[in-house]
Amino acid sequence: MAFPVYRTARIPWCLIMLSLCLMLSSCQTYAEAEHLEHVTPEHKPASYTDAIIQIRQRFREVLDGKLEGSLRSQRLSELGDILRWLPEIAAESDLKKSQWEQVEQISRRLTALQSSLSSTAKLSAEQLGEIEEQLQTLDSLNAFSDRLQPHSLQNK
Repeated sequence: MAFPVYRTARIPWCLIMLSLCLMLSSCQTYAEAEHLEHVTPEHKPASYTDAIIQIRQRFREVLDGKLEGSLRSQRLSELGDILRWLPEIAAESDLKKSQWEQVEQISRRLTALQSSLSSTAKLSAEQLGEIEEQLQTLDSLNAFSDRLQPHSLQNK
């Protein structure tokens, strides 16, 4: 009769060990999740207006030819990030759906131009004009466009 008691005592012991393992693994997962908490990059614009300002500023910095090496690469990378975030940021603004769709198309086109800057140091006059035109369209879609001061990408 001692044998059946041993078996029944063994089942709760296994359940206790299994519960303990599950608790420990969930604690580790929770700690890992806290450690990997999402961090917003410093260069992420807070608003649509800020995004337009930062896009214009980064295009200007890269195109003026004064940045070299890793700093130029960093600015191009940040510009690419901001252009990818632009539709999301615009969606959080007061833009209508048709306006947001325009922003999305402009974002894709400016991203393509930004990518071509990664492979070459200069853009053609036509490409520079297109960037300026796209940025002016973004300005015009901005509900707070009076906060922005239009500036040309080309040095005067």
